[in-house]
Amino acid sequence: MTKEFREAFLAELAAREGERGLLPDIHRKAGVSLDLLKKLKARDGARPNVDDAVRIANYFEKTLSEFIEEPGAERRLQIADRDKIVRALSDKDEPAP
Repeated sequence: MTKEFREAFLAELAAREGERGLLPDIHRKAGVSLDLLKKLKARDGARPNVDDAVRIANYFEKTLSEFIEEPGAERRLQIADRDKIVRALSDKDEPAP
């Protein structure tokens, strides 16, 4: 499962809420406009272009895919797949009527 870019951005900011000057730091190190970062933080529906999204994700040391992926989503899918396989195998083990 993925989340909207802005939602992922706000989550990363919240995880680092004690850090002062985070937006200016992202601006300097990622090369993304400070105006865009402020819009992402303040406005529903604000979205960066793909290049800026990649730069922001890289600032947080993530790929864009990792950045927007919900934590644990892959693990939940693996568990669901495992459960489906177990049910299929269990059905085969039942004697025929």
